[in-house]
Amino acid sequence: MKSISVCVCTYKREKLLRECLSSIIEIKRDNFSVNLIIIDNDIHKSSEETVKKIRNIAKIEVYYFCEPKKGIPHARNKAINEVKNLKSDYLAFVDDDEIVDSDWLRKLFNLAESYDFDVVVSGSVSYVVPMEVPEYLRSFIEDKKKSIEGEEVDSCATNNVLVPMRALCKSNLIFDTKFPLAGGTDTVFFKQLSLSGIKIVKCPESIVYEKVPFARASVMWLSKRKFRVGITQSWKKKQDGRLVVNILGSHVFQVFYFFFRFLLCSIVFNKKEMLSSWLRCCKSLGVIAGFFGLSVDSYK
Repeated sequence: MKSISVCVCTYKREKLLRECLSSIIEIKRDNFSVNLIIIDNDIHKSSEETVKKIRNIAKIEVYYFCEPKKGIPHARNKAINEVKNLKSDYLAFVDDDEIVDSDWLRKLFNLAESYDFDVVVSGSVSYVVPMEVPEYLRSFIEDKKKSIEGEEVDSCATNNVLVPMRALCKSNLIFDTKFPLAGGTDTVFFKQLSLSGIKIVKCPESIVYEKVPFARASVMWLSKRKFRVGITQSWKKKQDGRLVVNILGSHVFQVFYFFFRFLLCSIVFNKKEMLSSWLRCCKSLGVIAGFFGLSVDSYK
């Protein structure tokens, strides 16, 4: 029977963590064994009591570790090391603000099994947006992009993913800690894993749910996120071997084009198209900034 370590990295979010862990210990696991690993990135161990309460009611092994080095890539690397120590066959990552579907892990596992357990399997995230958020904003927060089961992608995130440990042990790949508070290090990690020859496939039926705080349902927050995504994409484009001058030229053009389109949509007051143009402008600005070495401390 294959073994899976489910890893959750957390920092001072006890209520969200409790809801997350409570859902994980109830998952269906009839054809594999599971243990749960929590990496607390708070040097004061603020999540320890929450984990103890979950351990008392869980029917699976629950492990708690503290990673004192601040930054999510440090916590993720700690998770990889602990999974290696436990000699688990697979590592699964979910975020501490997510609630998993009861069939979540089984669907990831079943798809991995169909590939002889030699692929990374990336699930989907369903965003739960507050009802009071305007409709024109809602569509940019909810992830409505549909993927096909088995569709190959060149990268993914740690918000819902199953990774074969033999691939990590073979590659010795770890999360980049150069900018520990920056976002996008998971995208970079899986891009590197893909370049090493490991396939990443989508499993849209494997779902986790993330409640979006009202504070994130704003144009400002979306703009910052798109800018950060652009910075990460600049790295990916360079890894693909594309010429810097071509990429910069393309995105400088896109900045002017989408800003002009934003102004036109402002005149006719088309909120949805106006926001779409603005966010695409922010993303292209991020790509340009990334080429000049700029990083954003999203987790500061």
